[in-house]
Parts: sequence; structure tokens; C-alpha cells
Amino acid sequence: MAGTLVGLCASVAVYDADVSAQGWLEDRRRAEGIGIRVGDLELHPGIGAEVGYDSNVFLQSDTPESSLIARISP
Repeated sequence: MAGTLVGLCASVAVYDADVSAQGWLEDRRRAEGIGIRVGDLELHPGIGAEVGYDSNVFLQSDTPESSLIARISP
């Protein structure tokens, strides 16, 4: 297992490629969308959602209680 990991790391370190990981950030309109201008401030409204599962919500060792978790934020 350790030999495979070392081999993988070595091959990634040796491999040289022309990459552009954040090329989409060059144009702010593509990254952030059209904003709403308010004086010197530009607002970009959006919404985010997160869904998860917790197997021990209250961190109890004797009677763990599990639950789905959902969060929506502007």
C-alpha cells in the first residue's frame, strides 16, 4: 500500500502539464454573474443548500440519536 502511494505521488510530481485550474475566474461576469449596483457596492444575490446526515447529533455515548440535516442560506 505504501509503495503504491509513493509511486502515485512520484508520478504526479514528475508529470508536467500546462494546467489552468482557475481559468474561469478570468472573467468576473462568468464567475459571479451580473450584479446589482448600489453606489460603490455591487451585490451578487445567491442561494446555497447543504444536506447531510449525523449519526450522533447530541454526542451521547449511551443513546446516540441520528438525524438528517438540511440547511438553506441566502
